Amino acid sequence: MMLLPADSYVVINKSIITEIDKKILIDLYQPIIGHNAISFYYTLLNDLEKNSITEETYNHHHLLSIMQLSLTDIKVAREKLEAVGLLKTYVKKDHINNYIYVLYSPLSANEFLNHPILSVVLYNNVGKTEFMRIIENYKTPRINFKDYEDITAKFDDVFTTVPASSFIENKDLVKRNTNSFSFNNTIDIELLISNLNGIVKENAINKDLIDLICNLSYIYNLDTVTIGDLIKANVKENGTIDKEALRKSCRNYYQFENNSNLPTLIYRKQPDYLKTPSGDTSKKAMMMAIDEVNKQITSNVSELEIISGEINNNCSDNSATTQELAAGMEETTATAETINGNIGRIKGNAEDVLEMSQEGEALSVEVKARAEELKKTPLEPCRHIHYLQTRNAEPPRLNSD
Repeated sequence: MMLLPADSYVVINKSIITEIDKKILIDLYQPIIGHNAISFYYTLLNDLEKNSITEETYNHHHLLSIMQLSLTDIKVAREKLEAVGLLKTYVKKDHINNYIYVLYSPLSANEFLNHPILSVVLYNNVGKTEFMRIIENYKTPRINFKDYEDITAKFDDVFTTVPASSFIENKDLVKRNTNSFSFNNTIDIELLISNLNGIVKENAINKDLIDLICNLSYIYNLDTVTIGDLIKANVKENGTIDKEALRKSCRNYYQFENNSNLPTLIYRKQPDYLKTPSGDTSKKAMMMAIDEVNKQITSNVSELEIISGEINNNCSDNSATTQELAAGMEETTATAETINGNIGRIKGNAEDVLEMSQEGEALSVEVKARAEELKKTPLEPCRHIHYLQTRNAEPPRLNSD
């Protein structure tokens, strides 16, 4: 399911996370699941502590901002926490999906370092020196009590009972709670049990033994027949199975088949060429690596050919575009020259109009002056002149008729 920034989530704590638990997460879990997964766990724990003050629903954009990881990296971190039993995830699908993240305590140091899968993977990931240092950090001190007497008081030596008020039973209280991780069985349990009939006591095959067998078959990549043979080789005289000897036998078998290497864990969804640990020097691993390199080279060559073709096409397009741009620039230059010529002519015409306007203004002033002079001329001389012009005019002719 695709994870989106708008998807909401709430955090629920199914346990009590102590300071020792936080130390175990760094020392024991981080070398296996990585720092992103541990950071995701602590971020959810921090959200939970804030929720103890005020109830709040977050969305995954909050995680993007706080953790500075992509949604893909956050999903991978979540899946790794789920795989080792530190987290359970529930979702209610809608247009915006709603998630519930349930936190669990890590295993105790004793449980982790004696786990048939986790202890082996931790040893392989950190190396012998660091692994032994971790063991020393979690060892209980050995004290010689030979000359000491145990004088510890018992409960009833200190307290006694008396009648009291009614008692209210307390339910749903938070307690330290771990979540065992599970995986798909790679062996046929029913077939295995039937093959052990008559060799192993029926009551010796219990849930703890079956869990151990499933863990060993998974981490050491053993099929039903192989794990059955190894079990038969470690049956005691009383019909029970020596669990510690079985673990050693499985480990030795794996190392014999894998050039003395021990198994480690890898993320299932990463590319095939990253699924082989760098320490694996077996011929099979080398052949896988060579095959992946060849595939990568072939893919890169194909991509280079495609890119080369695109570059050639782009070069051709660029050449044609350059020619078009050159022609366009020539046209633009000619147009600019024409515009400049027109501007010059317009400027000359404007100057002519201005000169004519100035001459018209001078003529207008002169006409106005003459009109003023005419207003001052006496009327009688004008009439006399009109009379003389009329008198000297030629009389009209009469028709002979």
